[in-house]
Amino acid sequence: MSKKINMKLSIIIVSWNVKDDLQRCLSSLKENPPFVPFEQIVVDNNSTDGTVDLVKRKYPEVTLIKNPDNRGFATANNQGVDFSNGEYVFLLNPETIVHSNALDILVDFLDKHPDVGACGGKLLNDDGSVQASVRRFPTFRGVLYSHAVCRLLCLFKG
Repeated sequence: MSKKINMKLSIIIVSWNVKDDLQRCLSSLKENPPFVPFEQIVVDNNSTDGTVDLVKRKYPEVTLIKNPDNRGFATANNQGVDFSNGEYVFLLNPETIVHSNALDILVDFLDKHPDVGACGGKLLNDDGSVQASVRRFPTFRGVLYSHAVCRLLCLFKG
């Protein structure tokens, strides 16, 4: 089944008892929306902390999928993706604060690089410092160095 793409970006957020984090996240999206047409989908895994009521009351523009049980992070993300209509899908954790132009930079990068299948934003700590979140693809030499006696002997280092 192919989707009818009628917007540029779908933002999927999975929640489970993270009302305060989700409120900060959705508020940051409201304050820093992308310039492209977008939708927000929250998939709630049967929260008991008032998350669903918060989304319904404060964020009526958000599509809410309420699960009758906790289906797990991966399954809930897949539900959101299946429901989405965007050309691009952005999986966003509820504790994330979206900064100004961040989503536009990602969309612009994907538009300019059609050969790229996935990308992500730079992660920042609360103090603004960069959070280490990426590594190079493992190489045979790197695996040998990090998981063998070769590291102790300083072989393959470099």
